[in-house]
Amino acid sequence: MTSEYRAHIMKRFPYLEKALGDKLDASEDFRALCQDYVDAVEALARWEDSTNPTEETKARIIEYRRLIQNLESEVLLELYRPSIS
Repeated sequence: MTSEYRAHIMKRFPYLEKALGDKLDASEDFRALCQDYVDAVEALARWEDSTNPTEETKARIIEYRRLIQNLESEVLLELYRPSIS
């Protein structure tokens, strides 16, 4: 897993840079969640770049937009969830 997720997630939530950095440094699960977010953003971009969109393509775009919204919500929830040691 690359650290590409760090730049993507910081770009999406620049006002949370410190909290994101701390959580990314502390939690492997959070890093994986952020990588899932990046993967979804990149997949959406590929679907949106389709030059000849079909109904399936349009459905995938909607699906990935929803997925990204859900992942963003999950990132924010995890960011402020208390750590259990």
